[in-house]
Amino acid sequence: MIFSDHPSPKKLQDHQNQALAKLFLDDLKSIYGTEKEMIDILGLFLRKEYSKEFAKTISFYASISNNHLENLETLFLLVDNPIQSLHGPLLMGITKEAKEISDNQQPSSLILDLKIYKLLSHYNHYKIACYSQLLTVGSKMGLTDVIAILNENLDSERKMSQKIQTSESLLTF
Repeated sequence: MIFSDHPSPKKLQDHQNQALAKLFLDDLKSIYGTEKEMIDILGLFLRKEYSKEFAKTISFYASISNNHLENLETLFLLVDNPIQSLHGPLLMGITKEAKEISDNQQPSSLILDLKIYKLLSHYNHYKIACYSQLLTVGSKMGLTDVIAILNENLDSERKMSQKIQTSESLLTF
């Protein structure tokens, strides 16, 4: 029970398939950590100078990631688990590369922009995979109350993927 005056939602600990419940919770913690990390990285990128269009793309993605973070916190409540994050080796590698790019002064802003677009795409594809996995597992577990929230996050990541591609195509060489 999360709140003494509020009945507990469906607990993952009580689910009949504990292996599936653990997978769902681990994936939820992982995507939560990814969204938090994404917000930090986008903050680093926003401190750099870019074209107006590129700055709008980064700012928009930060806004989406903040919304996702709030949605994920709601999911933790819905499955009656404390909010936690995990950071796997794949995310740590992407984050390390992002911090190196942010710290490094590139000879050309175009090269820097291209490297950041690549990283945004890495994060975006990773997040799409995580949300897809959570949807699959959540559906198998019958967690109907979380499906709409996961679909909302997945849909906005797919739209963000298109925006990243469109913004990248606007770069001039």
